[in-house]
Amino acid sequence: MAKCNITTAAVIFASLMFAPLAAYAEDLSTQQMIDALQPKKKGLTRSLTGKTPETSPEDQQFIDGLKGTTRAIVVEERKKLVEVVEKYDMPKFDMEIYFDFNSSNIAQPAIPSLIKLGQALTDPLLAQQSIIVSGHTDAVGSDGYNQKLSEARAQSVKAFLVDNFQVDPQRLIAVGYGEEQLKNAAMPDADENRRVTVVNVTM
Repeated sequence: MAKCNITTAAVIFASLMFAPLAAYAEDLSTQQMIDALQPKKKGLTRSLTGKTPETSPEDQQFIDGLKGTTRAIVVEERKKLVEVVEKYDMPKFDMEIYFDFNSSNIAQPAIPSLIKLGQALTDPLLAQQSIIVSGHTDAVGSDGYNQKLSEARAQSVKAFLVDNFQVDPQRLIAVGYGEEQLKNAAMPDADENRRVTVVNVTM
């Protein structure tokens, strides 16, 4: 299991000593993250056997084409990603990651959760897996603003993992969904809509 560097360790210490940590609704341990991202068995369609469909070459090519990209992922690609994740019932979980107000800077109370994520993604069980890190906002503000903010925040999480845990950037897809994928559509301004979703898209 990889260890964070000295700079990150200092930030963790400071956050624990001086910043009150929020009680996260979905505060998973490193092992729970590893378990949540374990690839599912492939087979026939779920409606017949409970297994996920076999990978199509087109879907594989689509995922491979996005891995490691540093550009913004356009709306058609975002929609396709949602379809592929749902089609193969890919393993995922949500994280509540705090950022500075109206900023993509990761706030100190979020560091412990990101440390656990880094440890999970460098565990031997996941070290070769391809991962989506997607940023989501609530519906406060304009669509365009929220889209750019979510993209920047997803890139910040990716950079944290690459810089502090040496996660291969070619394994990661950072994508912002803005307010396109509200977790609580009935309450579009709810806090739970502001989140990061982590998905194992290994095919």
